Amino acid sequence: MSYCEYQASPFLSPYIETFWTFRTKDEKGRHTQRVLPDGCTDIIFNFGDSVTSLTHESRSLLTGNVYVVGTMTASALTQNAACCDLLGIRFRPAGMFAFMRVALHELKDRVVQLKEVEATLCRMLPPEALATLNNRDRIRRVEAVLLRNLRNKEEGNLVRRASVMIGRSGGRVAIQTVAREVNVSPRHLERLFREQVGVSPKRLSSILRFRALSERLYQGRSESLLQTAFAFGYFDHAHLTREFKSYAGCLPSEYGKI
Repeated sequence: MSYCEYQASPFLSPYIETFWTFRTKDEKGRHTQRVLPDGCTDIIFNFGDSVTSLTHESRSLLTGNVYVVGTMTASALTQNAACCDLLGIRFRPAGMFAFMRVALHELKDRVVQLKEVEATLCRMLPPEALATLNNRDRIRRVEAVLLRNLRNKEEGNLVRRASVMIGRSGGRVAIQTVAREVNVSPRHLERLFREQVGVSPKRLSSILRFRALSERLYQGRSESLLQTAFAFGYFDHAHLTREFKSYAGCLPSEYGKI
């Protein structure tokens, strides 16, 4: 089993957090993994066997297809095939909007084929043309297509700036402060976020705080849960536990066991 990440080119890094690949080869049985909300959206190419996403939709990522994964607000379990070969593009919050016309709130917690939401981009990225290439050549080909399809560059600048502010604060900056910094009303900011991110600024803040928290718990630091709760701006450990379970689908003490 192999998971690797690749940095996007400087022209695309404002929109793309990372390219990633996941491969398994001739491994016995299916491996179940928990995928957590991270505030990002993804495009996934499946060059190997079908992969099942155990969300409320229970959607399969079929061989030879390209999928869009909208902003997640709950965890999902995936069952990886014996011979898995995936290439993913993980877009920063509002990053995908720069390349698509679809309103991102329509994709929240959904997995759909790329051709259903952006047929032009899908035609320019046929999986069969990428399947025989190595990972770096696949990424170079994808980057060339994305650069030619950069549409909403200026329109999304405001939301990307606001998302960066929220991310740098660990999700703890006040939304009123963010709106004031980008010179729009909180109501207008929420409308833009729903369109370009898929969720409201408040929900993105909550998800990004959870993301930082899950990374801290994964590191296994020796502080108490109450200390962790205060460090991340939760009222107490019960508040932390409730929010963590709502996103991860398990308790903090169970995290990492699936």
